[in-house]
Order: sequence, then C-alpha cells, then structure tokens
Amino acid sequence: MSAAAISPSARTASGSYPVDPRHAWPSELDLIGRLAGLELTERWAGWSGEPFTATSPGHISVRRKPQP
Repeated sequence: MSAAAISPSARTASGSYPVDPRHAWPSELDLIGRLAGLELTERWAGWSGEPFTATSPGHISVRRKPQP
C-alpha cells in the first residue's frame, strides 16, 4: 500500500510512500496526540457528528494545538 505526500497549503499531492496500516484504539491516538502537544477538542462516531460510544465502529477525533 502507498500514500501520497499532501501539501495542505498548495492543496496538491505528489510522490508515493510505503504505508503499513494498522488498527489503533482511540486511547492510543489520544496518547500520541498528547505527546505531540495536541489536545482533544471533539470526538464523533462518524462524519455526521453522531455521538461516540463504546460500541461505535469508528471515530472522528479533532485535536488542536493549545494557545500559549
């Protein structure tokens, strides 16, 4: 599997890089975010904003960098 490098400012994608996908629990992603200095601001079960519960099959998590 491969993924392209994306430039948000230019809204372009280029290149091909190997990707090794794996499952990560929301709590694991929360830890990674905290270690990166980000805070969780919202979490939904889907793109329509459904509430996230223990039985949700997936999640959308929004994180931000705190203001100093």
